[in-house]
Amino acid sequence: WAIDYLGSGPPTGPNDARNAERLIAAFDGLGLEPATIMNFTVTVGTYVTGAALREVQEARYEREFAAATADLTRAEIDELVAEFGRRIRESGRYPHITRLIDLNIDPDSPETRDERFEFGLDCVLDGIAARLNA
Repeated sequence: WAIDYLGSGPPTGPNDARNAERLIAAFDGLGLEPATIMNFTVTVGTYVTGAALREVQEARYEREFAAATADLTRAEIDELVAEFGRRIRESGRYPHITRLIDLNIDPDSPETRDERFEFGLDCVLDGIAARLNA
């Protein structure tokens, strides 16, 4: 239900209006059409909303995994994770995921959450900057 609510209309109060005003003002003085400014602000907002949704999903998974493995020892949990990796590898169907596993890269690691958000936001902002320079 929350996704239907997010971004479902104009600013809903003074905080939303203040944030929208700041976003729009960031493009002030660049000689852009109002529609272009709105496209840029909506793009940034969409990225942030998607990143927030992803973070909620990751946190939910972490809670559910912790609850499901609460009665297991660390060694048993490690074996479950290793078994998952073995099944992926032995299937032969997921060479890219196998490479990530072999390199011990967890795309959902809480330790890299801020870094991943900032990387994505930089990509979005770089795209906007490229448009502005064009």
